[in-house]
Amino acid sequence: MEFKKTCKILFLIVFNFWICFTANSQTIAQTLEFADEQFKQENYEIALQHYNRILFFDSEQDNSYIYNKIACIYYEQQNFDEAVKYYELSLNSCTNDSLKYEFIFKKVNCYIFQSKFLFALIDLYGISDTVPLHIKQRKDFYLGISFFGLNNFTSAEKYFINSLNPCCIEQKDAIHKLFESKKLNRPNPKLAFVFSIITPGMGQIYAGDIKNGVNSFLLTSFFISIAVYISIRYHPLDALNIIPWISRFYKGGIYNAQTIAERKLQYNRNMIFNKILIELEKCKLK
Repeated sequence: MEFKKTCKILFLIVFNFWICFTANSQTIAQTLEFADEQFKQENYEIALQHYNRILFFDSEQDNSYIYNKIACIYYEQQNFDEAVKYYELSLNSCTNDSLKYEFIFKKVNCYIFQSKFLFALIDLYGISDTVPLHIKQRKDFYLGISFFGLNNFTSAEKYFINSLNPCCIEQKDAIHKLFESKKLNRPNPKLAFVFSIITPGMGQIYAGDIKNGVNSFLLTSFFISIAVYISIRYHPLDALNIIPWISRFYKGGIYNAQTIAERKLQYNRNMIFNKILIELEKCKLK
């Protein structure tokens, strides 16, 4: 009796699963259409659910399109790790060479947003130099960004210029001048650090923050003056109570100078990078 009951339950489970699978496989096209519509309307969570549903019920088909859509959703949500995963799946299941390059560049874009420039270089160097010119120029463009992010400005300049059309002479000259700018390596955080050791506040002033530099100099000088006064007026040991305050403002000024210089340096590099992008865009408009 128990055996018959068990067989009946198993039969119902299998039968229901078969009905469910058949019903879903008949509506794959409708599900895809609905998912695409939700994607267009930026209802990404709903679209994601339906794309995953298609993958579950249609796993043996060419799903590079679905993988790409899922990757795009994660990209829009700034979940770059998942986006990379699905762009890789898109790449592996794709048979169209043009689309393959597109998926590689999308992966590289994710790495760049994460500042994973070495990962970006690995994928970019996987693209042959014998590809069509527009692919080669796009590759060089991303190589330029990656090397710029790694502070390898010599290589960055080379690849940015290579990404331009031969007719863009003015833009090439402009980019070359931008890479010759002293601001690309100034202020030097190490120098700011050393200057503040020599004279409190000097590092901040060197980094361009005059207000904080003067403030650091006055505060440190003030407590040093008090310590000297107490030593002369009373006893040198009495001045020991002031030492922690001197140390606090002196050390704070040193590390503050380095931090300010690092921020200023990054700001300068960002400004130069933006100007490079403007020159590249000018070339595209020609």
